[in-house]
Parts: sequence; structure tokens; C-alpha cells
Amino acid sequence: MPRLTPELIRTARRSHALLPLLLPECRTIEQASMELRWLTREGRQRWGGGGGKGWLKALCEKRGRGWPLQYLLGTQPFGALEMICERGVLIPRPETEQSASHLGGHMLKHLHPHSQVRIVDLCTGTGCIPLLLHNQLSAAGMSSRILGVDISVKALRSSKRNLEHNEKVLSANAREDIEFFGGDVLAVDSLVETIGGKLQGVDIVISNPPYISKESFNRSTGRSVRNYEPKLALVPKGGNGDIFYPAIGRVAESLGSQAVIAEVEGWEQANRVKQEWAGSGVWEGVGIWKDFAGIGRTVVGWRRGWEWIRDGPDVVSYYRDWGE
Repeated sequence: MPRLTPELIRTARRSHALLPLLLPECRTIEQASMELRWLTREGRQRWGGGGGKGWLKALCEKRGRGWPLQYLLGTQPFGALEMICERGVLIPRPETEQSASHLGGHMLKHLHPHSQVRIVDLCTGTGCIPLLLHNQLSAAGMSSRILGVDISVKALRSSKRNLEHNEKVLSANAREDIEFFGGDVLAVDSLVETIGGKLQGVDIVISNPPYISKESFNRSTGRSVRNYEPKLALVPKGGNGDIFYPAIGRVAESLGSQAVIAEVEGWEQANRVKQEWAGSGVWEGVGIWKDFAGIGRTVVGWRRGWEWIRDGPDVVSYYRDWGE
């Protein structure tokens, strides 16, 4: 990363005394100015502007050291919702929002409007996926029953807090329709038994699991992610980035799910997961959804009759003849 020039720092200081504090992370005056406005607004909402400017300087110093902006602001927009973000819980990503929103729209287009959709979200984190899907479906009059599973106590606390935080936006029956509970995705048999006791049948298993290998974490992630976001939610124990996908497929298979959906790091991993799920012989087809940057970001498997789910925002599909 190139060094900040003295001229850039002087120009920033002339605009606002605190802007230079943000430059190590923001890199440009435009980005720093925008984040300064957000931090100022958040600080005023929290503290009413009391205590002089000490609170704002402290926020700027943290941001300059690499603190994620969402942790400092305390929230992240996610569809029509606002997700509370706190240390120890992964910040919801735009790619996750895109794929979840697309799935919600797909279900409204292809499923019977009076059906109840049963969804399981593995590695739920903030609960952003269950909350967004429930909000999308209920706004169109479709009912759903959604379970969110996570091994992290902090994540479960966060997901339940976000359910409460978005109560005014969600439908009145959201508390009855959405449930978050602790579980280990890699303990497949135990997890399937627990879910089976809560849901009579499952339509979709979805997951944004830890998928970054140890090598990729050290080589490719930014310092903000490495230093401040929970490694448990990013890198599987042992450092094998693919370890969760066979388990996710087995959970979906054992529950009789009509579709299985999982987020991945990029094309290489997407193709490995595609081959893994294709080789199980369970799924009628497997597809890869691209994200808005054209990267293979979501792998989708479906049973016969659910072929419609293959069509992502942009998709490369693979069918039963895996020898092609």
C-alpha cells in the first residue's frame, strides 16, 4: 500500500482537523470526509454532542487504526433492515445481502403464495439472512418458519438482539416464526435430530459458513478483517476452508431439503463445492450464482421440481450429466 503523501495530509487537515486521522484506512479525502460525516452523526445520536469533541476524535483514531466502520457506527443496513454490529460477530456483507434478497424474490415468484416456506440458516451470525428473508416473504403475504443456527454464543445473542431491534420493521408474527439456537454444523447427526424436532420438513438449507483458508486469511484479507472481526466466523479450525461444505450438504440431504445454498470465497472454491455436491448424487443439479462483481459467490443445489432456483443474479449451471 502506498504511503500517504505530506501534501495529502495537509490538504485533509485544511478541510477538517480530524480528517488526517482517517486517512490511514480511508486513503482518500473523499472517503474520509464521508466517513467523518457518518461518525459525527452517530456520535451525536449516542452522546448528544456532549463532552466536547473528544468522542469524535476517539472514533476517528479507532477508524484510522483499522476498526471496521460498522463496529464504530454500531449498525449495517441489510435490505430494509438495520443490523446491529458488535465485536465478536461477523459484519454482514453486501454479497450476502444480494444473494439472500435474490433468493427471497425467487421464492415469491415460484412458490405458491399460500405455502409456508421452511428454511434453515446454518452459521447465522447476526441473523441477517433469516430476518431479511422473513421480511421479504411476509411483506408479500407468504408465511415462513426459519431457524438460525450458530455455535457462537456471541452470535446467538446478536441474532436475538437484531430480531428485537427490527421489531417495528418485521411482521407481528416474526418472533413466532424465527428461532435462533446453538448448534455445531460439523456435528451433522446431532444437528439434524435437533432441527427435525423443531421443523416438520425443510425446503431450503442456506449458509454463509467460515470458508477462508488459513493461507488466504493471512495473504488476502485486509487488516481490518484480520485484526478486528472474529476469526471463528472466517477461518475453520484447522485452516481448511472447504471443511463445512460436505457437512452442509449432508444436513440438507438428511432433512430432505429441496435446495441447499452456500456462500463461498470465489470461483476456485465454488467449483470445488460444486463437485462435492454433484458427487453426492442427491441433487438434480448444481449451479453457481455470481455476485455483482462477476465472482462466483454462491453455490446452489436443487432437487427435481426446484430447477427455478438455479437462476441467480447471473449463473453458470451444471446438470446431472457431470461428465460434460
